[in-house]
Amino acid sequence: MVSRASFVPRASHFRRLYNVTSRSLQIRRLCSEARRGSDNFYIDGRWVEPLEARSFGVVNPADEQPFSTISLASGGGDVDLAVSAARRAFGGWSATPKE
Repeated sequence: MVSRASFVPRASHFRRLYNVTSRSLQIRRLCSEARRGSDNFYIDGRWVEPLEARSFGVVNPADEQPFSTISLASGGGDVDLAVSAARRAFGGWSATPKE
């Protein structure tokens, strides 16, 4: 059994630690971007304002405190924009290799 005092970290240990840290930073950045854009929709590679200003509150289940608000899509316009963008992107996206 190796004691903690004699443990010498290898380079691979630091690479794994760096990868985990950089991934968590990327996730935090994406989450903060999503929170900033929560009043808008991400359609066709850009943030767009909803056609109707309707939203609902999001509650943190841990403490039941309001967390954010999210815009609701209008039945016709917002959904149609998103669906047409998805259809345009599907051909190229479906041909993308798994890795």
